[in-house]
Amino acid sequence: MIGLGVTAFLFLALCINLIFRELGVGDILVLVSLGIALVGCIVSWWREWLAGILLVLTSFALSSGLALPWTWFWWWLGLLFLIAGVLFLLSWWLTRKASLQE
Repeated sequence: MIGLGVTAFLFLALCINLIFRELGVGDILVLVSLGIALVGCIVSWWREWLAGILLVLTSFALSSGLALPWTWFWWWLGLLFLIAGVLFLLSWWLTRKASLQE
């Protein structure tokens, strides 16, 4: 739930920031990436594998650092999304493996 709140806050903060200045390539990349992460957090209640894939894709997009200020911040945020995505995929795989053994 905290991850959903943080992602929603970052998404809304970036949207408000973009209202007052013109869009760049990096801004659009971050906005789309955080939107995908927000969808991944919401989808995680039903589909762990889809949430894991979305969060891993978001981590790669944020960590690329394409024309972004504060590149180190986005890199660390991308690393957190990567960890969360891998944990979702691992959880899905272990659940699937356990259900096949029964």
